Amino acid sequence: MDKINVSQPIYTPKESGNSRLAESASGKDTAFTKDAVSIGKKRDDLKLISDPRKLFSISQDNDKEVLNSLVSKITPKGPGEAADLELKPFEKMSEPIMKPSDTGFDSRNIYNMATIRENGVTYMLYRGEDKSEPQGQITGRIGLATSKDGIHFEREDKPIIVPEYDYEKKGIEDPRLIKVKDTYYLTYTAYDGDKARLCMATSNDLRNWQKHGPLFPDFPATGGWTKSGAILPEKVKSGLFKDRYVMYFGDTNIWMAFSDDLLHWTPIMNPVIKTRGDKFDSNLVEPGPPPFYTKDGILMIYNSNGGDGGEHKNYNVGAVLFDKNDPTKIIARTDKPILSPTQDWEKHGYIDNVVFAEGMTVQNGKVDIYFGGADRYIGLAVAAVAPAMQSPIAAGIVKTFNALGKAA
Repeated sequence: MDKINVSQPIYTPKESGNSRLAESASGKDTAFTKDAVSIGKKRDDLKLISDPRKLFSISQDNDKEVLNSLVSKITPKGPGEAADLELKPFEKMSEPIMKPSDTGFDSRNIYNMATIRENGVTYMLYRGEDKSEPQGQITGRIGLATSKDGIHFEREDKPIIVPEYDYEKKGIEDPRLIKVKDTYYLTYTAYDGDKARLCMATSNDLRNWQKHGPLFPDFPATGGWTKSGAILPEKVKSGLFKDRYVMYFGDTNIWMAFSDDLLHWTPIMNPVIKTRGDKFDSNLVEPGPPPFYTKDGILMIYNSNGGDGGEHKNYNVGAVLFDKNDPTKIIARTDKPILSPTQDWEKHGYIDNVVFAEGMTVQNGKVDIYFGGADRYIGLAVAAVAPAMQSPIAAGIVKTFNALGKAA
């Protein structure tokens, strides 16, 4: 591997663009249902637990044990090739856990979510779009929803982050969220109608945010187009990037940047993840939820476009494992997607054939991945990684929810 000069960014030209954002900006819409209702509001038929806090409170040590167990198998390949990575299986719920509201800023589409779980509560920041806005003038705003069980969410009526500056005047989207000490760090994509720019905001309470502007005002590798920053929420422990934070970003290939303070970032060299012409990620790759340490390395869930799907290829979810001492070096990568569009509400919506993961939490011996379905709904996929940590009631929630969805 080439040596990296961490004091100077080095770029390799790459064609930019993102089909989903471009189609959204152009005003394309499919299969919009006027009677879409919110599962995120209270539903009496889904009150399954009397006191969810007792069922879902686990320690950070248990969270790490669960994440360490998420990797199922690593199969070596030939010399110079990344190994094949397999994770524990994820089971998707049969129905969205959140749908567009009847009215308001999230009445057309609801997707692009960031999640964090603290003190028995899952907090979700999500992108909402208003059906009252004309086609071609749809603007993304960020809302806040909370849940004790990670399934039934209560939304706040008004968005908590809205466009304020010229660089974000056409929308705010693609949030990723971490917490370091007492500060929440939110990366998001700002769109001005011409370019998408990766931005940063910080908060102490998840409701009041200070914006810090674009992280890379000029990024020659993509003509200034940057998106989707996923930050490892702890400093690298050894190697060239020891005692620095790293972030993966991009939506064609994926690049890496490093920082001493989480606010000022230096991008490096060539992409660290590229598309693969013969795989499910042949067209583009984009970070998913924030990466995290495991005993095997730094694991990141990522999104992709490729494979079969006719004119509009599928958006699938994969995973990649980086060397814990060198976060630019891939040691294993999934040959098959861990999530793909299979259900009707994932195949038909604002943009068809999309499963796009951005949020992840750990609770009660399981890993929850939150994803957008067809850029209109929010879904949940669950991996029961450590069943011994699950109570019988909590272990049955997904099955009960799915049964209710099928009966509805």
